[in-house]
Amino acid sequence: MTNKHDMCGHDKSKKSDEIGRRLLELRKAENLTQEEMGRRLSLSTQGYRNYESGDREPSAKVIFKVAKVFSVDASWLYDGIGLGPDLRHKGGQPALWNEAIILVERNLNKTGRALSPESKAKVVCMVVQYIIDGGQTPDAFVVNLVEIAA
Repeated sequence: MTNKHDMCGHDKSKKSDEIGRRLLELRKAENLTQEEMGRRLSLSTQGYRNYESGDREPSAKVIFKVAKVFSVDASWLYDGIGLGPDLRHKGGQPALWNEAIILVERNLNKTGRALSPESKAKVVCMVVQYIIDGGQTPDAFVVNLVEIAA
């Protein structure tokens, strides 16, 4: 009997489909063919296709290589949290992420609220997107997000 879950408890088939969708999103953002993606990652075209289609889940080594070659977060590839091609092309610099993390942490400390790591990561991503989209008062936005997420 095969194990359908990885060591974190994620459903393997669902996880490989999610990673495949993000690989497709990245490839489209880069305007590359599957063959070109495979070549840039030192993979065969078929090997890359298997990852993008969700037929196989890429190893951690492949995920980290994709992250390095295309300047996205490995966590975005695996879980959809962090810097993906949409934010990267809009200027999602590390300083911006640090600012968002500080805003969220400061609000949590001030209000005495707590969020799960997953909820906190989602709130940080929303704050980054808000700032990129031209939001002028991130403190008020953060207060509302934390209230909703808590």
